[in-house]
Amino acid sequence: MTRFSWPGIETPWWLRSITPSCGAARTILGVALSGSEVIATWTARKQGRLLAITLDPLGAPLDRRTRDAIGDEATLLAPLRGCVGTRVEVAD
Repeated sequence: MTRFSWPGIETPWWLRSITPSCGAARTILGVALSGSEVIATWTARKQGRLLAITLDPLGAPLDRRTRDAIGDEATLLAPLRGCVGTRVEVAD
């Protein structure tokens, strides 16, 4: 049972991959949405002056338009982490 579990409600399988474990304090874990559908999990790590985002698609590969939209959103997050730019990668 995760900290997000409720009796009688099935926990989505991808929730375990975004629940941080010990030692993950410098990593942001989350999900990318398309409308109301979860399409990928993501991690963000500060690497020097860049915010490195790694996307792990859930199912269908992410098309270029979707990756670019996520990159635009990531650019908005960078200053909040003290970064001047971003790098977005898709996990294999």
